[in-house]
This record gives sequence, C-alpha cells and structure tokens, in this order.
Amino acid sequence: MSRSVYGIYRVLLRAGEIKPRKHRPRKKPVYYHMDYPGQRVQINAKYMPKISPSGRPEPYKEYQYTAIDDCTRLCFV
Repeated sequence: MSRSVYGIYRVLLRAGEIKPRKHRPRKKPVYYHMDYPGQRVQINAKYMPKISPSGRPEPYKEYQYTAIDDCTRLCFV
C-alpha cells in the first residue's frame, strides 16, 4: 500500500517530529502610473530580415522601431 508524501508530512507534523514550513508572502505586482502622455515612452528595435524569392537574404537590412506610450498605451511603428 502506498502513501502520499503530503500524507506522511501531515502525520509527522501532528506528531511534532518536524517543524511546519514557513510560507513567503507573495509579492504584489508593480503598476506604474503616468500622469501625462509622453512622460515615459518605451522604444524597441527589431531587425526584419527580408527574404528574396530565391530564398536568400537581401543585401540591405530593415529595422522596425516601435514606440509605446505608457500613459495612453498608444503604439507607433
């Protein structure tokens, strides 16, 4: 007959053989509040490889720049 690990843990806890586990408090998520548009803007750049019909990359490079306003959540590409 098999016993679960948690069942054995509860029996040993009741008998006083082991100490109860200490739980860490959960961290609250941090939300930033911006007072006006443009106070903080996140900017990302991504390389966009252009594939030719032959399957080979083109000799020039293209990049996509994305800016996201934290106050209004507007996105500019």
